[in-house]
Amino acid sequence: MSSQQNNLDKIEHIVVLMMENRSFDNVLGRLYPDDPNFNGVKDSMSNPRPDGELAYVFAGTDMTAPFPDPNEPYDYVYMQEFNPPSSPDSVPPFRPPCPIPLTTATPGMQGFVLDYVNALSQANQEAAKHGRPPFDVDPGVIMNCFAPTSLPVINGLAKAYAVCDNWYSSVPTQTFPNRSFVHAATSSGNVYNTWGGEHFWDKGIFINDTPTIYNLLEAANISWKIYHGGPLLLCNALYGQRHLWEFLVSPDNRRFFPLQSGDYASHPDTQANQFFADVQAGTLPAYTFIEPNMICSEKYGPENDMHPAFAVFDTGAPTNALYGDKLIYDIYTALRESDYWEKTLFIITFDEHGGCFDHQPPPPTVSPDGIVIAANKECDGQGSGFDFRRLGVRVPAVLVSPWIAQGTICHTQFDHTSVIKTASNKWLGGKSLTKRDALASDVSEVLTLAAARTDAPEISPAAPPTFDGCGSELLSGLHRDMLVAAAMLVARNADRYLHLGSLKTKAEIISKLDRWGERFLAS
Repeated sequence: MSSQQNNLDKIEHIVVLMMENRSFDNVLGRLYPDDPNFNGVKDSMSNPRPDGELAYVFAGTDMTAPFPDPNEPYDYVYMQEFNPPSSPDSVPPFRPPCPIPLTTATPGMQGFVLDYVNALSQANQEAAKHGRPPFDVDPGVIMNCFAPTSLPVINGLAKAYAVCDNWYSSVPTQTFPNRSFVHAATSSGNVYNTWGGEHFWDKGIFINDTPTIYNLLEAANISWKIYHGGPLLLCNALYGQRHLWEFLVSPDNRRFFPLQSGDYASHPDTQANQFFADVQAGTLPAYTFIEPNMICSEKYGPENDMHPAFAVFDTGAPTNALYGDKLIYDIYTALRESDYWEKTLFIITFDEHGGCFDHQPPPPTVSPDGIVIAANKECDGQGSGFDFRRLGVRVPAVLVSPWIAQGTICHTQFDHTSVIKTASNKWLGGKSLTKRDALASDVSEVLTLAAARTDAPEISPAAPPTFDGCGSELLSGLHRDMLVAAAMLVARNADRYLHLGSLKTKAEIISKLDRWGERFLAS
């Protein structure tokens, strides 16, 4: 990229939206199909099937796919990347090696289909427990790479402003550790959401205990807010970062706000209401982080995080990716129509690839802090032995600002700590939290224009399905992890758990968490 004027000094507000569990190829890989300067998908790309035949990439139109949910923990991501050989007479689900080897080899990215066979086998075992028929799904669906017209908002913004085709998740694993990197530039040696325990309320759970970018901003008197799409106590930034707990209990330093206000049922065409209200009222902080709704409920509406279908037996509207595309549109429109527009950088990215195919091998990187937690002999504990010197799978990333030239393709290597680096270079003199963000690139190189654009690109969302309820009451593994984390937050003690097993439905859980959250905010 040319070394033109750096316009970060013209940015006064950074707004970050982190979605869930999609790879770059899955969402943006077809953005510029004929441009050799763009690292997207080619129709010749493939992965082997169990019978040795090949499954090729294709442009699917099912906005609930892949369903059931692919695997995303560290050991299964290793299988997707490196496709380790299995015994000739073994049958799925295939177990990952124990322990996962540390290697400097370049991943072949050839194990996505075979590991999705694992996910389907696991889902069918769960279905059998509940007397449901098995899933009749071609594992080749994991090779789906949507056409831009299927997700018109994020693809439209990527073309109208900047797409980053070299942005990686920070860890080759699942949600909690990766989201920790966008807040604290480390996951303190952890690569799992949870570990051990026969029941979900008995499990160990990852909560990071190091300072965050918000603590640095607070110390420098730089304003910030976190908007959560679901219940307060299911806000990952809150329950996952111990150094943010102080900002929950006192009204004087409250920094967490609902993304939308009121019951979802009263807002059938809901926008990002609370965020929009703050933008309109002139109370947008310098730094904003937005979490989508990660669990369907009557109060907060459908999941709009773009995560592949969570609940084992839901196939309809509650997990449709178009809800997430519409959320991006609402936030973009709120900014675009506000007085903040000329002073704002809007960063859209995803926490991890969630098992979806991506062809680009993740590159090496630096450990944030040198912490390595050894794996036990059974590989069922907190540790993995991972040294954090390899990035996770590539994820979608789009940068939006009137200071960005239309059609910008940025090839610079980024990971989630680049968000921290950008905020720090803007307001904190480049102060870092760990070695990872200290060496990260910030994203300001895309702000190349000498004057802010005044055009209004035509961006229109595809209509998501009408929301008519959440379907199955069964909870996914991630939902159960979120509930344990919320319980620990309520308990205020990492060694004590509240028993959530008596809560039988999503509605009961949401109601209970809302009551707990209201009690905290009133204290």
